[in-house]
Amino acid sequence: MNRKDKLKGIVVSLPTPAKEKCEVDYQRFEEHVEWLIGEGLVEGKAVLMGAGGLGEGYFLTREEHKKIMHTLVDAANGKVPTMTGIFESCTKEAVGRAKMAEDIGIDFLQINPPHYLAPADEEVYTHYKMINDGSNVGIVVYNTPWCAMQYEIRPKLMEKLAELGNVSGVKWTSFDPVNFVTMLKQFSKRLS
Repeated sequence: MNRKDKLKGIVVSLPTPAKEKCEVDYQRFEEHVEWLIGEGLVEGKAVLMGAGGLGEGYFLTREEHKKIMHTLVDAANGKVPTMTGIFESCTKEAVGRAKMAEDIGIDFLQINPPHYLAPADEEVYTHYKMINDGSNVGIVVYNTPWCAMQYEIRPKLMEKLAELGNVSGVKWTSFDPVNFVTMLKQFSKRLS
């Protein structure tokens, strides 16, 4: 099965439960994953994402992120594909986290352009290409204009990104309805 076929159903961005003093509650996280699988969120119907944007992915330390990924992969136990978010402005750190995700067994990475910067297309391409070349994990390109100083990925750049071997899908929104519709028309058959 190719990656695009494995990226089916809803992507559930899991919350990261915490104990007092902001310590991650890995046991509750594991129980939540097991409950979701028990309720039918399995391969073909869902992908479970730990440390996504809604799951405190921006705020976890490297060690916490690593442990969340381990907990997710162990609890999923091959029954549902797994995903994690990588929200790094530093490309070297993003590559390191992507390689860590690969080593742990994560299936997909949700990656956005560097946050709080107004990047140029070539910088965004280099960011994704270095992550692509530094790991062997499916990549979901996440267009986040609200976080990147109104910067949006446009069809010309998406064409180049779609050629990277690990790019499997997109999570898309746009402030520009023409860009939104154009992306759907051009890439919906190639990418999830």
